[in-house]
Amino acid sequence: MALFDKLEDYDYQFVWGVLSAFPKGTTPILSGEPFADGNDELWSDNPKKQMENSLFEIVCWDSSATLFIGLDTVLANNLIKNAPSIVSLVSKNEK
Repeated sequence: MALFDKLEDYDYQFVWGVLSAFPKGTTPILSGEPFADGNDELWSDNPKKQMENSLFEIVCWDSSATLFIGLDTVLANNLIKNAPSIVSLVSKNEK
């Protein structure tokens, strides 16, 4: 069952977690377990994906923020069109 189908079947809420997207058929390269809670690297400079060969990552932060890391320009622009109040994490970290 596809992730989308599972999400539609249940009322999920991700409090802490990292969802990493990989191209079909890719074997994830594990250099460490990705994590959200206590990961200070998310809040400084330009955060990097935690899974080396992932396309992008969605980080659920204490149910108060959702971070999108590594989105290509097309995906990022589509996301902003659908949710114009989104703030750039890189710009926020510069402050």
